[in-house]
Amino acid sequence: MILICLFVSFEVKSETYNCGFKCFGVPDKICISSYTRTDNGFVDDFKNLYSVKETKEYLNLVHSFNEFNKRTKEVESVIFSVIINKYSGEFTKSTTGLSKVGSRNGNCEVKKDEWKTR
Repeated sequence: MILICLFVSFEVKSETYNCGFKCFGVPDKICISSYTRTDNGFVDDFKNLYSVKETKEYLNLVHSFNEFNKRTKEVESVIFSVIINKYSGEFTKSTTGLSKVGSRNGNCEVKKDEWKTR
């Protein structure tokens, strides 16, 4: 019986939010960030893992890190946050550090039609 269970696969629907916003440093250009649901939260285009808090209407995604900056020779602490309204597609993303803060607003499209076997 246990052996049979090992061969059974499960199909799960993946969910990716593709979000457009005015690029940092090049405001005339539109940039796209993608956030894909995983078993542990969401990952972005750079494979950064975001923790998630979710309601029926909103996704709140957070990724943070502490990293040594070779240029400044200091440890930087940065928090990235994303809020997506699942109904309207509105979103905001922000970057917060001790010496800098930046944010962008835009819109997301959700892609829910991919099936993955696990």
